[in-house]
Amino acid sequence: IKNDVDYGKRVVESAKSLAKSLDRNGIPVRFAPRYTESHQILLDTEGIEREWHLTPSDFSETLERNRIITDSVGRLGVAEVVHRGMGKEDMGKIAVLIRRALEGEDVKDDVKSLISPFSRENKKHQ
Repeated sequence: IKNDVDYGKRVVESAKSLAKSLDRNGIPVRFAPRYTESHQILLDTEGIEREWHLTPSDFSETLERNRIITDSVGRLGVAEVVHRGMGKEDMGKIAVLIRRALEGEDVKDDVKSLISPFSRENKKHQ
């Protein structure tokens, strides 16, 4: 991130993009239509319980089984994926993977394929 003056801006743009994409995919997000002004998205945990029949802990465990890291109180952050090179154009793909995981699909391989070009190991060889 050294000398990257636009990093913070890209993080916020990516967080907003992911939040909007999640909302469009039926995953309730708080504070629409602005969603966030930081690296984090706050999910509507009551909406997730109502629409997906998942507690925040169940939601988190479902995603983590599919290699999508979150916390158990309904927050998603984008700082790490932006740091690795993803941008707002990639957030829709992440939202779809989250939705598919919540629908019960095993998306571990798709997550791996999505993040592989951005992995630290691949960065070393570029």
